[in-house]
Amino acid sequence: MLKQRNRARLFLLFKLIERNIFPEYYLITVERFKNTIKNSIDEWIYIFKNNQVAPGSVSKNIDKAVEKLNLMNLTKEERDGYENYLINFVRDKDVINTAKAEGEALGIQKGKIEGKIEIARNMIEDGELNEKIVKYTGVTVKDIEKLRNGG
Repeated sequence: MLKQRNRARLFLLFKLIERNIFPEYYLITVERFKNTIKNSIDEWIYIFKNNQVAPGSVSKNIDKAVEKLNLMNLTKEERDGYENYLINFVRDKDVINTAKAEGEALGIQKGKIEGKIEIARNMIEDGELNEKIVKYTGVTVKDIEKLRNGG
């Protein structure tokens, strides 16, 4: 019984090792880096050492690192100004989107009213009675009379 248990443990240990579930870590001494770029990891080490992106860098997401470095290198006043700009930009965009939505809703409402009036005019030309025009368009009798009189 004891041998079976030990065998099971050995098998379990073998399976864990075989799957290679443990991450690998590398310690990189940035100060020793000679600023010679041979592959993409060298581009990132260059950034860490020099606080800037090497010319001609093409590594994945390097453009995002450029943006972050640009923000980090701003003075406090410049960064505050930039943050205010972003806040104002978002607020202005929200105001524009709200005005656009309200304008679209108003335009739809106005279009419906104009459409009903046009239908009422057509029904008047066809000689329909006011009651039928009111029923199908919702236009008031007062407005229908104005349309009949050329208004």
